Amino acid sequence: MSNAPQFERERAAGTCYLGVDGTPERQDRPLTAGHAHLDVIFDTPTVYVDDELMVDRRKLLLLDDPTLHEVARKFGDPKRLLAQNPFLW
Repeated sequence: MSNAPQFERERAAGTCYLGVDGTPERQDRPLTAGHAHLDVIFDTPTVYVDDELMVDRRKLLLLDDPTLHEVARKFGDPKRLLAQNPFLW
């Protein structure tokens, strides 16, 4: 993952992408004045949503759900289909 291009890194399950836009909201100046944008990719995040742990140090916990594995089995090998990063399988 460390040598992968940005857009491949942000597509891997368990990573977190954050885009911050610094465009001023003033109506009397053009939107291009002071424009700044920053893209950040967290490769090993821990993410909570409404106090529920969703990603633990990059591991997307939903991928361990037995019901999800049952559904995936209809389409092939669940371990392969639900791999966090199909490039590293």
